[in-house]
Amino acid sequence: MGSCNHTHPLQHDGTSQDQRFLGALEPESVRIHEFSLSDWMHFAWHFAGRLNYFPLHDDRNPAGNWQAFMKSESEIESFLESAFRDDGDSNVSPHLALFLSFLKLLKYPQEQLNGFTRRHLDFYYERILDLSRRPAVPDRVFVLFELAKNAAAEVVPQGALLEAGKDGQGRARHYQVMNETVISQAKVSALKGIFHEEGVGLRIAEKVNSADGQGAEFTEPAQSW
Repeated sequence: MGSCNHTHPLQHDGTSQDQRFLGALEPESVRIHEFSLSDWMHFAWHFAGRLNYFPLHDDRNPAGNWQAFMKSESEIESFLESAFRDDGDSNVSPHLALFLSFLKLLKYPQEQLNGFTRRHLDFYYERILDLSRRPAVPDRVFVLFELAKNAAAEVVPQGALLEAGKDGQGRARHYQVMNETVISQAKVSALKGIFHEEGVGLRIAEKVNSADGQGAEFTEPAQSW
């Protein structure tokens, strides 16, 4: 019997295809324009400080700047929070209300601009590399059946439809059984395993679904066998 780096060699979570995907390759990870309402308000405050304000009676001598018409940096967050309250108790000056309306509408060209990376990626794969999209395939799931207590064996016929709630558009969703299945009261009473590593040795797990392979309980909720 040799040593092993794993306390329980049969305990592995594995890696799914989604976990192997690099987030940096997702087009949404690089956004060309990330300004939020708060960012725009901060920008407007600093930009207004660079604009001269000329009163109506004197168009040659500036009387300060335009920051008096904007919210200061210390007021922006509280102003935005109160401006979009649902209780209808917000009190926003007309010129700021118009400015906020403009900023809200600005999100549409902003979203179009941020979609450039995905369009560029689609162009590269479909036009440059000449790759075609794979056709849509039906969704597949694993379903566990369990008989009621003292119930006799039941047969689930091939093609039987199983209700699965509704999809994102509110339409009923069903899954179809692929193979005829007999549901009985039979259960797995024990899980045992053997692990062999060449040149190291052989290990036996009397209870695979345990922390050490010998029946010890898991100490952390995230642990699994």
